[in-house]
Amino acid sequence: MVKLQPVRLLFVTYGGGHVEIIIRLIPFLKQIANVQVRILALTTAGPRLDRSGISYRTCSDYLPLLGYDTAMAIGAELSADLWDETTGISWEESCAYLGISMIDLQTEIGEAEAQSRYRKDGRSVFCPKSFLSEVLHKECPQLVITTCHVRMERAAVLAARHLGIPIVRIEDLFGYSLLGEYSTESPPRLLPEAEWPDDVIVLNSEVKTRLVEAGFPSERIHPLGQPVLSEWLNAYVYASPSAELEDWRSEGRPVISYATPARRDVLYSYSNALLDVAKRRPEWGICIKLHPSVGLGEFLAYYPKLPRNVRVLSEKDILPVVKASTVVVIFRSTVGLLCLSSGVPLLVVDDTGEPEVMPYVSSGAARGLASLDKLEQTLAEMLADEQPNNHNFVSPLFEIPAGASERIAQWLVERARK
Repeated sequence: MVKLQPVRLLFVTYGGGHVEIIIRLIPFLKQIANVQVRILALTTAGPRLDRSGISYRTCSDYLPLLGYDTAMAIGAELSADLWDETTGISWEESCAYLGISMIDLQTEIGEAEAQSRYRKDGRSVFCPKSFLSEVLHKECPQLVITTCHVRMERAAVLAARHLGIPIVRIEDLFGYSLLGEYSTESPPRLLPEAEWPDDVIVLNSEVKTRLVEAGFPSERIHPLGQPVLSEWLNAYVYASPSAELEDWRSEGRPVISYATPARRDVLYSYSNALLDVAKRRPEWGICIKLHPSVGLGEFLAYYPKLPRNVRVLSEKDILPVVKASTVVVIFRSTVGLLCLSSGVPLLVVDDTGEPEVMPYVSSGAARGLASLDKLEQTLAEMLADEQPNNHNFVSPLFEIPAGASERIAQWLVERARK
């Protein structure tokens, strides 16, 4: 009998829907012999993994190992205006994450320039490649896996490429981490080649086609599905409507649910508009389902007094919320695909003025709105319309292959053993 060589995988992942991808892979990876998994959990990924009983490491765990002695003090200054305990992120971890990031930026471009760029652009300037290089030296993985391309995940790609360790990206939706949002004015543009992962796992063959047309090598794109979406479709059939919204449903009250993004400017401007609608439409129920990275305390501090027909849900499964909803409102979200696949009317609102469009709307499957001034009118029209969306619309872009978690887990191990 041939003994399989040990495989060590390192996931670098943050909160929101991205860590959910990893959570669904873990049970299948545990079933494969000689596979060791390490997770570097960033921001709200840690609290989510805690609830799943999955072990992981954080930035603060590596501090005594890697020599970032001043990270906590530097991070404490940066965290003072950012930390929100209701997200579940500890103060220690917030300080470590930000402190490490600032130290690497200062090392790269100097302290004065680093401070200037941070004041201008915030956390988007961070890319702690040196720290991730040290983590990779410590963990010695055969394969590194990320699910997006911001800050530490981007740094993981650059560090792995520099060290010659294969790196894989699992795309969560339509290829945005490689292409950015799809523009109505110009074709999608790939990341610089120096920042490409070695391989990319995508939702379906249509997403692969988009990446190929943009210039990414076909042989490095693998349409294996998306674990969260694959599980959603099966679980949605058996899910019960949200208990928090059931009384509204039993009263025959329409339920309008807003699945918020992490992006704060959009979160609060759209919430302002919805709360105004709620005041004028007391017969409607307005549910605000917070993104996992947004703490309930943060939101309620911003809105200490809510209309009686508004409910805010945090740390709740999105499936029951969608199932209880008459209409779902999003900005740009994976939740849109769940709605379209399940026949729930979807309104995509984007008033940013940016030349970007979600394929939900451009395909004709969902209703789009470019001005919050028309939010109430559009919702009223959708509630009055017996067919507010084109439920019979079928697009190859929205295909969700079943069994993605098991298939991707097996592929990752085989890739690591090459």
